[in-house]
Amino acid sequence: MTEQNSYQHYHHPSGYYPMPHEEDEIDLIELIRVIWDKKWFIVGITFLLIVAGGVYGILQPPIYEVETLLAPTQREQKSPNVPGGLGGLASMAGVNLGSGGGELNEALATLKSRKFLTSFIEDKDLLPILFSEKWDSEAGEWDVPEKVQIPSLTDGYKSFKKNILSASHDKEETGLVTLSTTWKNGTQAAQWANELVDRLNRKIREEEIERLNRKVAFLRQQVDQTNISGVRQALFSIMENQLQSKTIAKTQKQYVFRVIDPAVPPEEDDTANTSLKLILALSGVMGVFIGIFGVFLRQFIRNNFLDPKENEENS
Repeated sequence: MTEQNSYQHYHHPSGYYPMPHEEDEIDLIELIRVIWDKKWFIVGITFLLIVAGGVYGILQPPIYEVETLLAPTQREQKSPNVPGGLGGLASMAGVNLGSGGGELNEALATLKSRKFLTSFIEDKDLLPILFSEKWDSEAGEWDVPEKVQIPSLTDGYKSFKKNILSASHDKEETGLVTLSTTWKNGTQAAQWANELVDRLNRKIREEEIERLNRKVAFLRQQVDQTNISGVRQALFSIMENQLQSKTIAKTQKQYVFRVIDPAVPPEEDDTANTSLKLILALSGVMGVFIGIFGVFLRQFIRNNFLDPKENEENS
């Protein structure tokens, strides 16, 4: 009796358990059968997504990306002839006797800084252009329900830095800098790119001239306050070095970046938009996956949450 119970406990009523790989094979065949039975549902979903993707690809507004290629300028100048014991005089005047470095990183940081871009947006009156959907060009005012919704310069700076301006430095190979602007108007994008480079060169050049003027004024003051010939000679050498730098700054308009290839307006059909073929392909692939997922989800719900009688009626 015990052996019989044990036999009944471990054996299927049919007297046989299918092997695991046979169950997997049956499940796979069942999944394929379910997909095949609902093939028109999957085709319909795929078709709808392809149509939606095609409509989006045709109606999407054109976006243009323009680039200007820049070369960092190399400003060579002789170090002042200052004895080691008098190097502190140069430091007091803000003169770096070592190798100059960091100018490029400082220039790129200035380009993307809030102060620089906010000033550019304000001077060019770009807020109505950047937020044209909120601007009533006929009335010449903002078309918003409340004043708090009027875009600020900070909003313009964030939008310009995130969506329009990009700058990359090829440190490994060429050492060149590529500045690009992306906008729905190619002519405006090219103008902005070229104006940003010109404005950056002018700003850093003017700031450098101001710094050099302060350094030279300090050095002259120190010369007037000392009678020691060695110190005076060192101060004159430092002053000469700073006057040379000032002359370079005044005569070199492309002070930080030399323009190798300026930005030009692109052709009307030369957009940065995703191609229609790629949109249609991605829409088709997405449609197939969504359709199959919908079929599996429906089958899962039927098998786990509906009564067998309801399953028979639905099928």
